Amino acid sequence: MRIVVSNEQEADLIRRFLNDGHEHSIMDLLKSEIAKYPDDQPELESEDFRILAEAVFWGGPTIEIDLKEEELRFEDDDWVTGKCIHCGTHTIGSANDEPLTYSGWKWLDSPETRAKWRCEECARRLCPACSEHLIENDEDDECKVCMGEEQQ
Repeated sequence: MRIVVSNEQEADLIRRFLNDGHEHSIMDLLKSEIAKYPDDQPELESEDFRILAEAVFWGGPTIEIDLKEEELRFEDDDWVTGKCIHCGTHTIGSANDEPLTYSGWKWLDSPETRAKWRCEECARRLCPACSEHLIENDEDDECKVCMGEEQQ
């Protein structure tokens, strides 16, 4: 059995999922959860759980990376949060309307990105010359540091 993903971040996610599934006997938990509803017709027989547990969690499938594979995507981004480094505003969601990918989430959640996190207003006022400081008013083209009016 093999699982094909589009990048290393997704391969790592699947590995961690399979490890947790094995460590916490997810197939046994699923089997016992289904048994709680005797009126429902289960899709899987008792032996099916055993063979799936062995194939998926004990031996584990081979995880392959294929760059042509579509990335995992999230339709909602309301769980993406951050704190603006300039004004301290807490933000929710991402700044664009595109679905968020898992690798995109990993980038957004990285310490490097969090160290540069900006709210939309501060991002709009970011100096195009240095990409570090904010422009004080809409009439200026650069921040005061770049214009030489202030020291860093």
